Amino acid sequence: MINLILNLMRVRFEYAGEYQIDLRVDGETLGVLPVSVKQMAPGQTPPAG
Repeated sequence: MINLILNLMRVRFEYAGEYQIDLRVDGETLGVLPVSVKQMAPGQTPPAG
C-alpha cells in the first residue's frame, strides 16, 4: 500500500462532476483516486489552503 498526497490547487476543472485520477506504472493501474468537483456559488471565494 502507498499513501500519496496530491496538491490540486492549480488544477482547473471546467465542469462540476465526478472525476478520477489513475496511478499507472508501465501501463498497469496501481490505484484510482475518485475526485468530486462541486460548483461554487457566484461570488464565493475558494477556501484558503
